[in-house]
Amino acid sequence: MVAGIPPSAAGGVMADAAALEIVERRVAAELRRERAAGQPLKAAFHAVARRLGLSPRRVRAYHHREVEAEDVRAAELLAAHAAMREELDALCARLDAIRGLIGVEIPGATGRWPGEAMAQARGSRGGEGGVLAAGRGLAARPAGGSP
Repeated sequence: MVAGIPPSAAGGVMADAAALEIVERRVAAELRRERAAGQPLKAAFHAVARRLGLSPRRVRAYHHREVEAEDVRAAELLAAHAAMREELDALCARLDAIRGLIGVEIPGATGRWPGEAMAQARGSRGGEGGVLAAGRGLAARPAGGSP
C-alpha cells in the first residue's frame, strides 16, 4: 500500500497524474509560444483555448495548477496529444528539410517514427485509434504516414 492507496487503485491514480502532467505541459508550451509571439497573457489564454478546444478559464486553471488529477477530461488529454503530434510533425518536417539542404544522409535516420518498422513487420498499423504508446505519451504513426 502506497500512501494510503490500495495496490489495486495505484494504477488509476498514476494514470490520472500522468494525464494531468501531459495536459499541463502542453498548455504551458502553447502559452510560452503565444507569449514569445508578443501576446499578453489574457490573449494567450484565449488563443490556446481556441487551439486546444478548451475554455479560456480552463486554460487559466491549468496554468495556475488549479486542476486536480482526477478532473482531467478525456477530450482535454486528446487535444493535448493532438497538439503534441502536430508539433512533432512540424519538427520532423523541419529536420527533413535541413537534412535535404545539407545533402547528408544521417546513419540510422529512416524518416520514420521509432517502432513503425516493427508494427509493419507485425502487419498492424501502429497508431490506429489514437492509442498512446506505452510509457512515452506518444502515439505511433500510422504505417505509410509521412515522417
